[in-house]
Amino acid sequence: MPTPVVWVGPAENPALCPGPLAAVRDNEVIARLLHENTLEPASSRFMRKEIFSVGLTSIDNQCGTKDGASVDRCDNLSDDEVMRRSQAQAERRPGRKAEGAYFATAGGVRQLRLPGQPDAQIFRVYDDARLVEDEFGPINREHAVVRGDDALSRPQQSGALALIISLFIPERPSQNSQLNLPLAR
Repeated sequence: MPTPVVWVGPAENPALCPGPLAAVRDNEVIARLLHENTLEPASSRFMRKEIFSVGLTSIDNQCGTKDGASVDRCDNLSDDEVMRRSQAQAERRPGRKAEGAYFATAGGVRQLRLPGQPDAQIFRVYDDARLVEDEFGPINREHAVVRGDDALSRPQQSGALALIISLFIPERPSQNSQLNLPLAR
């Protein structure tokens, strides 16, 4: 049986990938692109195996192919462009139908905490610009990934997944919105 790995990565604040975008800022709106298989049930919007390193034997930290749950940075994207990206992603597999996106702020994701653990950051958001088209997808300078803390037990991971799923909403918040800040710790 392969030895499980945990996310090993740099701090979130320095830009990790080349290109015009820097590190993902707290006030940036990010979008989780959806298709009919990820819209309902809500639990399919973020899968444990994507956001935590479940089953991985090594972690990819290379720009454009980083492991984690894919999101798009929306500062430079119109609502129509987000929908086009959802459509393009859905079309990568025959028969899938685009369902748009759910949105949050990166700071809202970073501020999520489990009950009784006010100082323990659950999720990190990393820039992950895709500068070449390959098996991972098309060029996408706005690509980023969300990673969860693998030190969490499976029940804690389930609680963390419920938090992040409830944070993402179908309307794009403003960059200065308090909408995505957790209400309680």
